[in-house]
This record gives sequence, C-alpha cells and structure tokens, in this order.
Amino acid sequence: MKKLILTFSLFFVLITSTNAQKHNDSQIYMDIWKILLLKINYEKLKKNKNIDQQDSVLSLYRDNVVNLKKSPNVYLSFIENELRNNKDQLKKEFIPYKYGHNLHFTYDTGGYYIKKIDLYRVIKYSLFEKSDSLLPENFLEIPVVDKHNYVIKYKPKPGERKEALNYLKQNFSLNTKELGIIYDKNNTKSIIEMKAWLDKYGLNDDERKFIKWAINYLDERPGEYVARLNSIYELVKRKDSIPNDKEPGF
Repeated sequence: MKKLILTFSLFFVLITSTNAQKHNDSQIYMDIWKILLLKINYEKLKKNKNIDQQDSVLSLYRDNVVNLKKSPNVYLSFIENELRNNKDQLKKEFIPYKYGHNLHFTYDTGGYYIKKIDLYRVIKYSLFEKSDSLLPENFLEIPVVDKHNYVIKYKPKPGERKEALNYLKQNFSLNTKELGIIYDKNNTKSIIEMKAWLDKYGLNDDERKFIKWAINYLDERPGEYVARLNSIYELVKRKDSIPNDKEPGF
C-alpha cells in the first residue's frame, strides 16, 4: 500500500512539474510576443508622427526588453532550448516583425514577417550578445539571419520583364517614384502579373485605377501577387465607400 502511495505521489509530482513547465514556456513566449507587438506599435506611431503615444509606447517597449534581458536563465535558456530541439518546426512558422499596412495578407520579401527560428536568433544576438536596448528595426541585414531565405525566387521568361515594363510605361502616366517601383527587380513577378491582368480584364477605367493603386502599394509590400493586391484594393474601396456616420452591419 505504501509503495502504491509513493508511486502515485511521484507520478503526481511529475505531472505537476510537466504542466508547470508548459505553462512557463507559454508565458515566456507571450512575453516575447508582447515585445514584438510593442515594437510594431511603436513603429506605427512613429510613422504616423503620433509623438505623445509614441513616447509612452517606446518607454513600455524598452522596459519589457530590460525585463527580458534581466533573466537570461529564463528567456535565453528557453530560446536556446527551442533552437536546439525545435528547428524544423520553427523554420515553418512566420510571425509579424515590422510595421506595414495589412500585415495579415501575406508573408513577403520586405522583412515584415520573420521565421520564428530567426526571431530567436535575432533576440539572442541583439539583446543578449550585443546587449542592444531594442530589437533591430530590420532583421534582414543581421549576421545571424540568411536574408536569401526571404527572397521569392522568380525567373521570368526571356523578354517578359521588358515587355511588361514597356506596356505599363506606354499605358500609364508614371512619376519618378512609380517608375522606380516597377523597375525594382523584387517586383518583377508583380508587373508581369499586372500586364496579364490587363490583357484579361482590359484597359478600362476601373482596371486602370486598380493597377495605378497597386503599383504604389508595392512600395509598402514589394513582390506582392496581383490577385492579393486586388483583394486588398477591394477592401480599401469598400471601407472608403462606408459613410463616416454609418456603422457596418453584422
């Protein structure tokens, strides 16, 4: 009987310890996620020149980074354990890293999203090894990250890019900024898809407005697919069409 009680007690201790570890790991990840959210929110306020809120969010962002750095036995140990034991899964998971419009639409080549494995590498390198006060705004140039993993490899057919460029220049009045966007090689697939889109749907006023908008949107989201750009454009149009004094129905 005593043996049975002892066995049960040991089993209970093991289960309790395991559950506590799971809870702790979950809390650690939430603390890291909170820092990322503060980083993105700070960048949004900074871009929108909201000085008052910007300063308070920056202060909160710094405080959370300080708290993380104070406990390497907790956070650094967690990160090293994840990098050691969960590499395959971490390579598959993307999370937002940098502020950009409509972050939820896609993972792109602009460094708006980061693989979780690279996030942990950046935190380890920047906050614990270099002791930076904040995370780097952009991660693609950090030496522990291979930026080639974030490049969409696309090889157009011979002459395809030049044909799309000429088509857009001949049919649209583009300013210097817009010309720079369509000549950016990160947008090669996008401009080829734009030509195919217009070949299919025609050069009517509606499609002209969409493509003109899409070219400028590529400045925020380089390399985006035209079909996704169209989805975003339709949402923007719908939002703009709702009167300010009307609430959308549910």
